[in-house]
Amino acid sequence: MNLHGRLNRCIGDTLGQDPRAALIAYRQLADEYMPWLETRVVALAKREKWTYGRMSRLLGCSRQHLQRKFRVIVPELPFDPDLAYKRSQREARRWIGPDGGLRLRLPDDDDDPIAW
Repeated sequence: MNLHGRLNRCIGDTLGQDPRAALIAYRQLADEYMPWLETRVVALAKREKWTYGRMSRLLGCSRQHLQRKFRVIVPELPFDPDLAYKRSQREARRWIGPDGGLRLRLPDDDDDPIAW
């Protein structure tokens, strides 16, 4: 299941009628997804050259809090496992031929091999 599906499932469980599933889903959202989402949105804003003051007003916290928390963050989005999986699948399709075997890339030049 992709990231959007997992988040939708957690939110659905949190808003559902089963208290056990709601508590488990809330804890998973708070512990696993919310820190990742916060890092992602701050990295996205930093990539677009937003100031900490502007971000803090929208996040409802102080500028100093954001500066302390994300002092070392680079303006790159954090690791997305779904995106990494899709990239690896694209790379695998480049190397696997239509018959299921590996595609070998031979040199294009006509030079003779040199025996050592």
